[in-house]
Amino acid sequence: MLLKQLRATKTAIRDIETVLDIGKIFSSDDNNLSSWVLCTTGVCAKSIEAFQSKYKPHLFEERLDEKNLGADFSTAFAANSPDEIIGIIYSDGISRRVIMTFLSIAKRYLSSKATIIIDNADVMTVYEGLLESLLAEPRLRFESLQIETDDNRPGRGIAILSWDQSRTEVQDPVSIPANKNRLKEYSFSEAAQQVPEKDATDRTVKALEVWEALKEDDARRNFDIMQNEFPDQASPTGYWHDETNEEFVNFFTWGHDHDFGHGFQRKGAMSTRHVEIISECIQFGFMPSNLDGKSVLNIGCWSGGDLLGLAGLGARVSALEEHKVSAAAAKRLCGLVNLECDVHSASLFEENKKWRQAFDIIYMSGVIYHVTDPLLALRICFGYLKLGGTIVLETKASSIEGSYCEYAGTLEKGWNWYAPTRDVLGRWLVDAGFESSSVLLRTRQNGRLLAGARKTQAKRLPDRSGFSRPGSWLEDIL
Repeated sequence: MLLKQLRATKTAIRDIETVLDIGKIFSSDDNNLSSWVLCTTGVCAKSIEAFQSKYKPHLFEERLDEKNLGADFSTAFAANSPDEIIGIIYSDGISRRVIMTFLSIAKRYLSSKATIIIDNADVMTVYEGLLESLLAEPRLRFESLQIETDDNRPGRGIAILSWDQSRTEVQDPVSIPANKNRLKEYSFSEAAQQVPEKDATDRTVKALEVWEALKEDDARRNFDIMQNEFPDQASPTGYWHDETNEEFVNFFTWGHDHDFGHGFQRKGAMSTRHVEIISECIQFGFMPSNLDGKSVLNIGCWSGGDLLGLAGLGARVSALEEHKVSAAAAKRLCGLVNLECDVHSASLFEENKKWRQAFDIIYMSGVIYHVTDPLLALRICFGYLKLGGTIVLETKASSIEGSYCEYAGTLEKGWNWYAPTRDVLGRWLVDAGFESSSVLLRTRQNGRLLAGARKTQAKRLPDRSGFSRPGSWLEDIL
């Protein structure tokens, strides 16, 4: 039994079992429920309201403000709470931080053994707050999550936790109740090394060396042409700060470092990121080191660094770049190094039905967090892939746990929109049509994410509700 010392009458036990469905955790015969506390400033689940009406627990009506880390709440709680709390109910804020702060404060006033009941527990932010609290506090146990209560609206789940001062081991994740609002259980595979790091890097470097001029005069000529025809309109090292109030499409700066051969090099805003990411994709099995015969679409090619690397691995590359000057620069560079590559100056959202099931690989590095509708972008990519084709993407990421996106927008530097967590990135891919079992993820050393997914079958859009292209071909079986 979970809280043997709870003082409740046998009648109360029966009634609580009806109201909260937790009667099995009560067992003693004392008549005193005054050591229970209900923390709320608004409407509770019906079962909690019924419990309050019948048993009159100590009512605490101070709102917890996460902005001051719950300081006012903590002070008021210390002054007004009963001694040796053996049961506490929280039905108020639903943010992850609020839940974690509440539990951090409440545990100071609990008896050696106690019961904690959290309302709204099927709200994902509440649920994630509970999970993170469990990781930090071995004395907590998540005993049950009841969603099918007498109030079945979303957000009225009731979590029951136990507190025991004698515990020393963190709860086994297997025993933690699942959030039953999730329609399907899923897991995403973690990428494992397939190729030694040095071998993957060497392969990528050699792929780029293919495009270096054999003669010094040709190298100098190509360097001069690109410098003169496509000069930097902003510093590659300072544009992020200097041009932050400009739309990114309104100025040009060179993308990745490029070696024209014989010492003629042009530095770019992304430095050697193209080498690092292509190498890491090979190292961890997101794509093979030999792309001979593969058709690849490079989305967001900038001035051509990625597409040259992919072509050097043997791929037939098409490229898409919405920044018109960057697209022109990439096209010109391809011409100078005798690479046949269709570079399209267009937005990904300008759908090209000719590309339906046309590509073996879609490579999209550093792009998804720069678009305003990432799910639509991924659905378009799904449509462009052949059966058995693979999408490979790299992105800025949110470092928090759970299914969240950090929003930047125009009030922050960087021309960014949504930075997904690991879980969100995987779920975006699933909602675009990829099977969860095909999703491969890796958190990079710099905190960014690599992801890959394979198109195992042609599929309709999994859910058309609220889709950005209602009635379009993207909703069909692709």
